[in-house]
Amino acid sequence: MAGTFEEIVKRINLTTVGWINYYGIDHDDAMKIAYSRKGYWRLSRNEIIHQAITNKKLTKWGLKDITQLYELRYLRDLTAVYGTVRTVV
Repeated sequence: MAGTFEEIVKRINLTTVGWINYYGIDHDDAMKIAYSRKGYWRLSRNEIIHQAITNKKLTKWGLKDITQLYELRYLRDLTAVYGTVRTVV
């Protein structure tokens, strides 16, 4: 992410405006994310990100719900070992 100071500021501002407009988070939270030096993986565990990008949105965008896939796989394995498996909610 090299560049002149002006280029870096421009990228930060674009990111901030994008977060505010697209995900509907407030300016202070967008600035915290934009100015963070953390990588994508660490930022993905950020509470602000979790509020802005929900599992419902990810599914709507066409991404598979990993939690649901894991649960289906786990239940299938349990059924194979123990027969009928009943979940209690």
